[in-house]
Amino acid sequence: MRIVCTGDFSASGVFFDQVQAGKEILDDEIRFLFNNADIRHINLENPITDAPPREKGYGGANLKAPLNTARYLKERHIDICTLANNHIMDSGLPGVEETIRHLEESGIRFYGVGGYPEYLIASHGGTKVAFIASSHREGPLWDGRMTAPYSFDIKKIRALIREVKETEDPVAVIYNYHGGTEYNIVPEPKRRAFFHEIARAGADLVIGHHAHAPQGIETIGGRTIVYGLGNFCFDVPTHHNISHTCDSYCLGVDIADDGEVALSRYYYHIDLEKKMIILTKNEEREEFFQRHLQVFGSEEHYRREWYRDAFRVYCTNRFPNVSRTPAPVGGASGPIEKHAFFRKMQERGLGNVPAAAIRTVVSDLRHESLRPFFFGAIRHLLRERAGHTR
Repeated sequence: MRIVCTGDFSASGVFFDQVQAGKEILDDEIRFLFNNADIRHINLENPITDAPPREKGYGGANLKAPLNTARYLKERHIDICTLANNHIMDSGLPGVEETIRHLEESGIRFYGVGGYPEYLIASHGGTKVAFIASSHREGPLWDGRMTAPYSFDIKKIRALIREVKETEDPVAVIYNYHGGTEYNIVPEPKRRAFFHEIARAGADLVIGHHAHAPQGIETIGGRTIVYGLGNFCFDVPTHHNISHTCDSYCLGVDIADDGEVALSRYYYHIDLEKKMIILTKNEEREEFFQRHLQVFGSEEHYRREWYRDAFRVYCTNRFPNVSRTPAPVGGASGPIEKHAFFRKMQERGLGNVPAAAIRTVVSDLRHESLRPFFFGAIRHLLRERAGHTR
């Protein structure tokens, strides 16, 4: 069985009109890749609806896709969608219910939301695979009544994997998890530890979403963890100057009859000017993957790279995407103030840090998703300083 798994799909931004008009957004090679798979799987990260957006007290983008999106995906052979993510509820209950109706009418299977089975079984040629998905705690979640994404703790995940193996006897279990921090290419320690727990619970393949940037692959105990597939079809204005949001990879997952899982990586670039997703084969992307994403050779290597990446994301995160011309930093007051905080602290101590920078950092520390970056950046500076003083 060959399954192609992609990252975040949202027919919003520049892709909204393309999909609505039925214009092609996938290049010939990506369509060929889809055509030659047995199962095609995406993370559908927006509702398919014309319902009004849900008001979010915590801010953030509201996404939606045109009403013909499910049919558009089916025409490109998409078979399965996970809906366990923080944007599927962007138009509330009406939006997710309309999404499900469009998917059912188009013959696309889905999972990851309450009111529907907690896992999905797919088979091909006698080989049976189980899919499970859940999201972190952001926005409406399944409460036993309203259709919304599942959010499972590790105890529930262990029980669910055990149940699906005992009742369905699949050759492999694939777990898709949506959550963690955003824009980092190195997974944060808490999320990495959680993925290790899912693998130890019996998932043969764990796939991460939500960072909107690609992350590396690790194998533990014979089971594989893909920390982040990044964006597949995704465009929001806040991403335009953020590094790595237009370059990632999708997976070719080959599952043998005995359950052995083999992965292939296919790199692509989101070209926002051409409004296309383009498969790429150049050595630059493979070198980037091996040098910057594969950081799990040792705990020391991983920690060093996580601290470095936390500093990059927290203080600037305005480096250009691969194949994109450099974007100016001007106007990004938050990163500039954070630069000032760390520069002055490193040079002269906390007493000389500008007040605006201190206010920015204090505000950030109230946000759970930003705290790992702040403390990781501190550790990076301390390690750098210790290295210079030796």
